Amino acid sequence: DLDPASPEAGALAERWNALRTKMFAAYNDHGFGDLLEAVGEKYRNNQITDERSPSPAVREFISKAIAAHQ
Repeated sequence: DLDPASPEAGALAERWNALRTKMFAAYNDHGFGDLLEAVGEKYRNNQITDERSPSPAVREFISKAIAAHQ
């Protein structure tokens, strides 16, 4: 229920970006950039349905929060 432009959402966006940067580096540093791209494509197409993964609504909120705090 947070406003994506709120300070709390900004803090979440910063954490998300830091974790994403760390994860991307791990995949790329170990030669798995193609796997990372394939997983990213599945997320973009809402084809990941694992309950441990962020839902499309959560990913949309994070995208809005990141955009609001850039």
